[in-house]
Order: sequence, then structure tokens, then C-alpha cells
Amino acid sequence: MQRHEIIDTALRYASHTWHARPEHICHTQDIHTPDAAHGGWWQVGENVGIPYCWGGASTIDDFDAGLSCGKYAGNVPHTKPAPVSRECVGVDCSGLLCICWELPRRISTREIPAVADQLPSTDLLLPGDILAKPGSHVMFFMAFADPEHNIVRIVDATRSTGKVSVRELSMPELLANGYLPFRKHLED
Repeated sequence: MQRHEIIDTALRYASHTWHARPEHICHTQDIHTPDAAHGGWWQVGENVGIPYCWGGASTIDDFDAGLSCGKYAGNVPHTKPAPVSRECVGVDCSGLLCICWELPRRISTREIPAVADQLPSTDLLLPGDILAKPGSHVMFFMAFADPEHNIVRIVDATRSTGKVSVRELSMPELLANGYLPFRKHLED
């Protein structure tokens, strides 16, 4: 997969328009959809961005089909780790990685060093590479947002936003929090 295809796929998740109905909402001990009525972001009606779903790796087609079948839209459980629910559709950070990198199987963030090489410097990051904290979170690098390389534009699926989104973050803060740059072997 080409670099631009990786980013294009991730951006399709961030920009996907979908329609929520009341039956897509659930709040139990193990399932907590990120809907606006309960502290999340999406609301009944039109929404943009595939919801975060703990353990999820839904393709966009699977997400839309799941909604048609009455599945819940996303899952940001209150406890970690939480059981993965087959009643929910959406994607988490490692699920998005597996889809965008077209990995042959689902992996967790702990397994990133097995499928990618750590780069010696963040200055070497190219679109489609990742910033990862193995065992915690992964995000796709899109571009440096400033000439000093202190701000990065990324796309990720995170509990904090409750969906796949594009954000700008501080590179020094990411590095201080244990994030490392990685690159999958790609055919350029």
C-alpha cells in the first residue's frame, strides 16, 4: 500500500458521514457509546467520523451494515481493559492501524515493534508512518505543521475524542509521554 493510500484510508474514517438512531445508543457496565447525551460527541441524526470502539476494527462498510442491523455506534467503556463487545461497531487505534496498513491479522499496540521498525529520529517521519506508545496508543503521522517540527498533524482513533479525527499535537509532549516513531515496510 502506498503512503497516500494509508492516509486517504485514515481520512475516510475521519470524514465518514453516518446517521445515528436512538437504538445505536447503549450505556451498561461494559458498553458506553460516545453519544452527546452521555458526555460523548455524536447525536441522533447526521454525524461525521467513525466512532471509537474498544477492540473494534470495523471497515466502513461493516460499520454502516452494523448500524443497519441495529448495532451500537462505538464503545468507550468506563473501565480498561474492558471486554470487547460484538454488539458495537467502530474502530480503536490498533484496529485503524490494521486496516490502514492492511495487516494480515488484528494486532494490539504491544505488537507494533513486530510489524514496524523504529525510526532513529522523528525528523524522518513520512505520511503513513506512525507515532506509537506500544501497549497504549498509535496514531498516523500526516505532516509537520510547523517548520521546527514541534507540531505534528495526525489522524487517530482515541477514547478522548471518541472517534477517528485529525488533530495537531506537540511533538515534544508526545516524546516526553513515551511515543516513538515507526515505519512499516512499504512499497513506494
